Amino acid sequence: MIRRVRDLTCAVGLSLSLGACGGAAPRATPTPPPTPLPTVAIVVIPRPGPLRPVRPPTPPTLEPDAVATDLAVVQVTRTAAAAARATAIAGGGAAAPTEAPGPSRVPNPATPEPSPPGPPAGAGGGLGLAQAAWEQQHGAPGPGSTATLALYEQGLYLVSFWSAGDTPVQSIVRQAPPGLQLPLATAEREGASLLPPDAQRQQTRTDPDPSGGPANTVVLYHSLWLSRRYLPDAAGPFPWGPRGPGTLALTYYGDGRSWSLSAGYPAP
Repeated sequence: MIRRVRDLTCAVGLSLSLGACGGAAPRATPTPPPTPLPTVAIVVIPRPGPLRPVRPPTPPTLEPDAVATDLAVVQVTRTAAAAARATAIAGGGAAAPTEAPGPSRVPNPATPEPSPPGPPAGAGGGLGLAQAAWEQQHGAPGPGSTATLALYEQGLYLVSFWSAGDTPVQSIVRQAPPGLQLPLATAEREGASLLPPDAQRQQTRTDPDPSGGPANTVVLYHSLWLSRRYLPDAAGPFPWGPRGPGTLALTYYGDGRSWSLSAGYPAP
C-alpha cells in the first residue's frame, strides 16, 4: 500500500527529494536573470510664461543740414526726370532715363610746348629757311649748282643747305661783283635782313684772316628758332660748335669784298 502511494507520487511528480522514487532526482531548470527595464529620459517642458513686448529699433537722428541736402538731391533728381519725360513726350518718343546732375569736371589738357617763332611771311629772313622757301624768294639755282651748294641771282649768293628735313639754309655767302667792294654799312644792312627774326646779338669779336689779309669782324647771335631747324642727318647731329645749338655768326671779311652768315661757330 505504501509502495503504491510512493509510485503514484512519483508518477504525478509530487515528491522532489533525491531517491524517493527509487531513481535519480530530476535536474532543476535554471531561472533566467530578470530582464532590465529600459532607461527612459524624462524631459521637463516649462510652462510658457507671459509674452514680453519687443521694442522697435530707434531710428538714427539726422542733422537738419543732412536732411535738407537729401531733400535737395531728391528734388533735383525728380525735376530732371520730369524734364526728360516732358521732352520725350513733346518729341513723340519714350522718356530716356536721366541721371542726377553731378559735379562738373573741367578737363586739364596738357600745356603744349611753345613753338619757336618762324620767319615772317613774305620777304625777309634767310638762314634756316627751307630750300623751297629760299628759292621762292631768290629764284632757281644757277649753273654749276649741286643739291647742297647752289648759286643764286647770277652768283650774288652762294648758299649751302643742310641735307636733312626740308633742307634748310645752312650758310649764305654774299659776294661783290668783280672789281667792286661792299661798304661795311651795306654789308651790315644786308646781313641783318637775312637773320632769323628772333636772333639776339651776343658778342662782337675780331678774328684773324686765315690767308693773312685784314682781320675779319664777327658778330655772334643766338636764335631759339634756329636751334630746332636742323634735324640729324645720316652723319649725325648738326655741328653747332662749342657754343651749342642756336649759335650763328655774321662775318664781315676784312678785304671788303664779301660777308657770310652761317649756323654754328666756328662755321662747319
